[in-house]
Amino acid sequence: MPSVKLTQKLAGADRPQLITLLVIAATLRLIAIGYWRDDLADDRDAYLGIAQGIADGRGFSVPGSDQPTAFRPPLYPLLIAPISQATPAHNIARGLLNLALGLGTVFLVWRSAARLGLGTLGKTLAGLIIAIDPLLVRYTPFPMTETFCTFLAALYLWMLADSKWSWQNGIKIGVTFGVLVLCRPTFWAFGVVAAVISFCIHTHRRMTIPVDFSKRLGHSIATLLATGLVVTPWFVRNELALGDPVLMTTHGGYTLLLGNNEAFYAEVVNQPFGTIWDGSHGPGQAGWINGLEVEMTELELEGEIKRDRWMSQRAKETILQHPETFARACLKKFLWFWNIAPHAPAAGGVPGIAIVGLAIYYIILWGLLLVGMGLVIGKSIRKPGEMRSWWWPLLFVLCLSGVHLVYWSDARMRAPAMPAIALLCAAAVIFTRKSSAESAGFD
Repeated sequence: MPSVKLTQKLAGADRPQLITLLVIAATLRLIAIGYWRDDLADDRDAYLGIAQGIADGRGFSVPGSDQPTAFRPPLYPLLIAPISQATPAHNIARGLLNLALGLGTVFLVWRSAARLGLGTLGKTLAGLIIAIDPLLVRYTPFPMTETFCTFLAALYLWMLADSKWSWQNGIKIGVTFGVLVLCRPTFWAFGVVAAVISFCIHTHRRMTIPVDFSKRLGHSIATLLATGLVVTPWFVRNELALGDPVLMTTHGGYTLLLGNNEAFYAEVVNQPFGTIWDGSHGPGQAGWINGLEVEMTELELEGEIKRDRWMSQRAKETILQHPETFARACLKKFLWFWNIAPHAPAAGGVPGIAIVGLAIYYIILWGLLLVGMGLVIGKSIRKPGEMRSWWWPLLFVLCLSGVHLVYWSDARMRAPAMPAIALLCAAAVIFTRKSSAESAGFD
């Protein structure tokens, strides 16, 4: 078993680097939890309120009531329900949970880099990007999905990095994807695009590699069935509790309308870059929300399902009526998603030197990302079979960024894409080094 012994030997040789990365990640996240400890109970997305309802026996309901809801995805409130109370002990427990998830993300990205053949340098660089990422560190204290979803994204990418086509792997991938979309439904976009690409690959190779096609088909069927089994309970629950089989959430219409309404277009999109929706050019976001609530009440839109559908339709009408402004809005949301430094309220209290440092860091990181994406695309054209496992991190980044061109966007929404970003940045360095060595005549 020489290959197994060699693998174990290399893993042992790499252990100091991995331990160092985990120590760095833990230190930064503990500092964040201590410094921003008040954020441990900051329930901006109502996940704590929903989790408390579950813990109190009221089910998945509107905070403070027993009215069923599907406004938020179910997985994170279920996870934190046992530690959802606003007590010091529960606050610390949630912080430590996020710390553990952050360390798990570093480890999984390290392992994904190993599966993708990036070597010690590539693994270390990918893990370091996750360990020190300012956005991931900053959101560690919050009872929000950023940390948990990023961990699940890293787990999913690790599964996809396994190049073996089998029904067993298909089940693992399907279960992980089902869990991921129950945490953040935006990843359904990735699933749909990935399924279409896989179907095209299967169709193209069916005549030339029938055995391989059979394995791939079994893998795909197992993936779809496993995903369906994971998400079906949420689907059925919504039919029973709300009278409608909601697959994702009743939040999508609001986020679509939030990024595509005439007030936002007039007060932000048609203003100079850097303008925020603070009321400086009109009633502001709070005024728009109040007006929206009044309008829905006047229309007698009762229930979150009717409201969600109405808001979704209203957003689509706005897009069709203002296509040029919509295009500018997409560009602005793209820049927000990939923002290199905090601005407006988020920058309050942040020293200028820190903002400059963040900007420099992300400029370098996004430069590496672009190089990595370009190299993966170029190599995939030349050697598609060898680069298949690299398509998924690339597609992951493109799909998540693409979804937020249309829906509401800000920098924190890119957090779950960071594992894929880290792998592509590491690929930029490793592939470039290999190309240089080959050009110089070395193996």
